[in-house]
Amino acid sequence: YLVKMASSPIRINEATIDELQTLHGIGPQRAASIASFRQKVGPIRTIVDLAAAAAINVRTANDIAAQIDWYPGTENNRRSFWPLAITTLASLWLLSLGYRQHLTATDSAMETFFSVAVCLILSGGLLSTLDIAVTSSKRRASETTRLFPFGVAFFISGLIMLSGLTIVALVSELPDELNQSLMICMRFIIMVISIIWMIYAPAIILRLFVGRSPVLMHRGRSVYEWSHLPFACMAAAFLLVDQPHWLEEIFSIWATVILTMNGYDLLQGRSAFATALSSLDVDRYHFLLRHHLGGDSSPESQSLGRLCLATALALVVLLLLAVVKQL
Repeated sequence: YLVKMASSPIRINEATIDELQTLHGIGPQRAASIASFRQKVGPIRTIVDLAAAAAINVRTANDIAAQIDWYPGTENNRRSFWPLAITTLASLWLLSLGYRQHLTATDSAMETFFSVAVCLILSGGLLSTLDIAVTSSKRRASETTRLFPFGVAFFISGLIMLSGLTIVALVSELPDELNQSLMICMRFIIMVISIIWMIYAPAIILRLFVGRSPVLMHRGRSVYEWSHLPFACMAAAFLLVDQPHWLEEIFSIWATVILTMNGYDLLQGRSAFATALSSLDVDRYHFLLRHHLGGDSSPESQSLGRLCLATALALVVLLLLAVVKQL
């Protein structure tokens, strides 16, 4: 009976503690933790759920996924088609506009280098968009496809090329039009990376450090929360350097909102890290805190909250000064 049970997929949301122990690497303690997760959080629908429930890393959870029957967790995980379709088509349209602008004849080798770098970055965005479309339509438990690492590689390659071109622009003279395009492009990319970090870093940190040392998870949370200060300084620098463009002003307004919201949460003793997580990830994170991480140790949260609110106020002053200068 045990041999048959071990060779058959385990219904992860219905299995007993004894049945859960037939999964590779799952002992009595982890089986009990999985049962507790199902009771307190809900059905285990994805590999990330399994990793959080059993306190194992995502790679280990992925290795044992073939032994698992996810029913009924994924049966009710329906997604609306139209938001996915509209988002994908809008992203593809914006990317096509970028390609059309840069896949044109250039007058110099530097302009060609710049266009290739931008196209690599756009290709990274294209592959990431396709990855989201495929994973959402197929409801893949792994949440990514093989397109994603290629998208990241393309994006990083393009960013390295643009960074090199920026260094060249600092030590030698480039044509004025190319130099202006390069500066605008680099500022825009920095803004995009900052937005991605502020929105998605907690979810990435959660997936990277789940099932690893609790110290790593707490340090990752602390790094994210303290990154609000250099983020605020960067937004202020965009307003102070040259004549602010509407893009910099919109970014600074967004930064002010983020700093105010997260600063208030920190001042109240809540975690800005948890605030940035989705509702599902919040449940996973709180379960980890209660059962595997030994609580949320953040004694510096109130001091950091005050700093975030102070920098948000400073950004408001700089924004008002920028508006007054333009009038």
